[in-house]
Amino acid sequence: MTKTTFYKIEDKSDPSVFYIGSTENTLNRRMCSHREALLKFQTRKLYDYVSQKENGFEDFNIIDLKEELKDGEKRFEKEQELLNLYKPKLNTNRAFVSAEDNHKLHLMWWRRRNAKTINCECGCNIKAGGIWSHRRSNKHKMLMFNKCLKELLENNNML
Repeated sequence: MTKTTFYKIEDKSDPSVFYIGSTENTLNRRMCSHREALLKFQTRKLYDYVSQKENGFEDFNIIDLKEELKDGEKRFEKEQELLNLYKPKLNTNRAFVSAEDNHKLHLMWWRRRNAKTINCECGCNIKAGGIWSHRRSNKHKMLMFNKCLKELLENNNML
């Protein structure tokens, strides 16, 4: 079994600003990958904050949290527990989403998606989540055909 290290990257000038992560590599190797990511992902919260510092990662303490996985415990579940406990300011993503939380997030996404209605060009009001299937439906095709036929007849009567 590989050893997992949980760590904290803490601002030396303001210890309340920190990031929590985990790695199965050494802390030195993980910090090398953070330094590489600093050049690639400057819009991410941690890297944006570090790039504003005069000396980059040199202005931060890297602390081994000395946390260990218990039997049956998984790395990202444990990391999420630490995120929930310490509430770091520089982490943006969850480390782990339980099946229950995933279900809740999925329901919330569907409710938001279907809360909005769209006025289709055929004249129907459709929930945003169903607009593409509506446009492929026979009802939409028939309404659009009738609308085009009506416009064509109106234009011919004007001649």
